[in-house]
Amino acid sequence: MAVTNGGANKGIYYVDKNGDPVANLENFDPANDELHINASMINTGVFKVADGDNIVFSAAVGGTDVTIGDFVVHAKETNEVGEELKAGYIASNGKDGYNSTESGVYLGTDGIGVGKGNYIKADGSAKLGGFTLDEEGEASFEGTITAEKGYIGGWEIYNDETG
Repeated sequence: MAVTNGGANKGIYYVDKNGDPVANLENFDPANDELHINASMINTGVFKVADGDNIVFSAAVGGTDVTIGDFVVHAKETNEVGEELKAGYIASNGKDGYNSTESGVYLGTDGIGVGKGNYIKADGSAKLGGFTLDEEGEASFEGTITAEKGYIGGWEIYNDETG
């Protein structure tokens, strides 16, 4: 399909390897030809291409979630008067919050979650396995520290002793 306007291609059109429009879709060769979208604005409600070649994925208030591969772009949730109840977010595997114990990925304005319960919150706190860092910078961990040498709190560690 080729749509032209005064010699300029507009809308959705196909070109061959020489850059010439393919007039008949039966002649389109996906191995050598290209699909072009050229318009000042294409808007399907969820997917939008605007001037300046910006690609925008959006879901309107009360809109639909959009699936891209294994990820879902969740629309923000609002009440009947338009107040935001939950910001939109991107997630995989049913993960619905940064601290969800579901395996998968969560990306939202409140934090980032990866795997089962690992996260970095917007306030700077984090939990990665047995390591926890709070918003004040205080750290704690579960497990064992093993070192052959180095320093911890002013104590020097040697191969088999501290000093």
